[in-house]
Amino acid sequence: MHPLYDIIASVEKTHLGLGKAIAFSIICVKARQCLLLVAPSGCGKSVITDIMAAVSPNPVKLLSVTKAQLTVFKDTFTNFFGVVLMDDIAGAGSMYERKETLVAFSMLCYGHAISKHTFTSDFEITDFHGSTIMNIQPAILAEIYQYPEWESLISEKTLRYYHLYRPVAPNADKPSLKVDWGIDIDLVKKPRRDYQLYSALEKIGSIQWSDTRTLEHLDTLLKSIAALDRRQYVNNLDFQ
Repeated sequence: MHPLYDIIASVEKTHLGLGKAIAFSIICVKARQCLLLVAPSGCGKSVITDIMAAVSPNPVKLLSVTKAQLTVFKDTFTNFFGVVLMDDIAGAGSMYERKETLVAFSMLCYGHAISKHTFTSDFEITDFHGSTIMNIQPAILAEIYQYPEWESLISEKTLRYYHLYRPVAPNADKPSLKVDWGIDIDLVKKPRRDYQLYSALEKIGSIQWSDTRTLEHLDTLLKSIAALDRRQYVNNLDFQ
């Protein structure tokens, strides 16, 4: 059995409804993706990012960073293999700051580099191989949908996980868990696409992304799941 099932079961014992969200966050960190964790207030978003800060290698917690402000972090994020965690993008400040923060990290996670050479900002970040988890409330996501950058940049380069479970028995204590991060994802072979479940996942992915990007993200996520199980190949169970 995949070790993520043990993590889900362990979390569900004390924090009902939170196990799958934490498991998917682990997958995205391993996959070096930019994840928008969408949930209303009081549903456990902060618990998830706190857990990821505790179990992830090289975590960096931020409130917001616009593209122009990245000059301060150029040394931190060059040759970076950790995870950037943002507890609530609503706290980033203005609509402009939220938009620029989303644009900056979606570009970094997808393209592994970013640069800006203007009169006020002159910097370049390269070899960014980390991940980002940004907590976001549905009302703020609705605002983000209106940005021109949503269609042109953000939607294709981010993953969205909708965690809409309101806790029926709130637990102030955080789940205690250990994560085996497995092997390097680059060691895992690209998955075959003739599995029966691949087409089912493709249909789900097409709700969020274009056809080409769907295949790209699915392959990366499947490789991540295999890597967490210390395998250099994807098997049928990884699709479930």
